[in-house]
Amino acid sequence: MRMTRLYLAGLLALVLTAMLHACPCGCGSVFPLSLYPGETWKYRVGLSRQFFQDYVDADGHVGKDETSPQLTDTLQLSTAVALRDNLSAFISLPIERNAHADARSHGGISDPSIGARWVVNPYQAAQAYVPQVGLHATYKQKVANSLDDDSEPEMPYLGIHSNGWNEFISGADLLFHWQAWSLNVGESVIWRPMKTKGTAEGESVSYRSGLGTRTTLSGAYTFYGYGQLSGGIEREYFARNSLNGTKLPDSQVSRYATFISAQARVGLRKTIEMGLRRSGFDLRNANTPRYTSVTVGYAQSF
Repeated sequence: MRMTRLYLAGLLALVLTAMLHACPCGCGSVFPLSLYPGETWKYRVGLSRQFFQDYVDADGHVGKDETSPQLTDTLQLSTAVALRDNLSAFISLPIERNAHADARSHGGISDPSIGARWVVNPYQAAQAYVPQVGLHATYKQKVANSLDDDSEPEMPYLGIHSNGWNEFISGADLLFHWQAWSLNVGESVIWRPMKTKGTAEGESVSYRSGLGTRTTLSGAYTFYGYGQLSGGIEREYFARNSLNGTKLPDSQVSRYATFISAQARVGLRKTIEMGLRRSGFDLRNANTPRYTSVTVGYAQSF
């Protein structure tokens, strides 16, 4: 049982390293912090540093944006509690600091998320060919400044700690095991409610984000009793936005990211993790920043 819990904790660290990273222009929804058999609650503290390099436009051309932050540091605080067998709820709060090359910086709370995860078909060693099936749902509430309400015209991105949207994200994942190897396939849908903004002329306009999808493929190798190495690729895509019901040309977002991580057991139900992520560099990207981020984290369950 102890080895099984370590194995599942390692797989959780893989997902968290992939998903709990600082987000361009503020954080979006995060993957639920999960609980497993024998756990009643868990907390996690993660710290990441994101190095922005440039921006990819709608045509795939890369250019510099001198007004954007060069660094974003994010402290991610998460906790989860068991509701019943295989069902847990979680809450996550990110705190960010944006820094520019001219030494100016701005810190603040980013958008919190709440969510739940249900393991429909837990992994059983006697049926190794049957994947573990998980369902998850998350809601992110916009509370921090975004491009809609930032009030610093000389450095418009420095005070931004939100992507400007409330978000509902739901999805499913399949987890396959074979001895010390594992394969995780996940698919999520991201929906953002329409928002209304006022113009300088006193008019009101409605703005709607295109429907988003996030696909993740990752693999891992577990060193039983010690830790795990993992890596994978993620694709996120948003269809074109619309203004007053009219689709905006070249407003779709396509973002590919690759990641690797390592986690190690440091005590009873205690793990540490380190991760590296590169986003916007590989394959076909559009309307997204290119950045590299490093993450360290600590998790403990009870």
